[in-house]
Amino acid sequence: MNNPVSVKPVDDFKILVKYSDGLEGEFNCKNLFKKKGFEILNNKEEFAKVYIDEKSKDICWSEDLSMCKNALYRILELQKLSRNLKLD
Repeated sequence: MNNPVSVKPVDDFKILVKYSDGLEGEFNCKNLFKKKGFEILNNKEEFAKVYIDEKSKDICWSEDLSMCKNALYRILELQKLSRNLKLD
């Protein structure tokens, strides 16, 4: 599986993620705020702390708050396919 090589917060609680195979895209994190523990990310300062964990390569905001790199990869892959097929 490909690993993220960069992540940065962008406008309106989205993250821009780039993967080792060249796939890149934006993910809107607002729906995460509904999940237990993720409410803290509704604060822009906390949200801006996003990073890639060195060991797991998951997208993280803290040691206890992370997002699976593989799940996010699949989401971005589907978003790209949807755009290419003009389904969005």
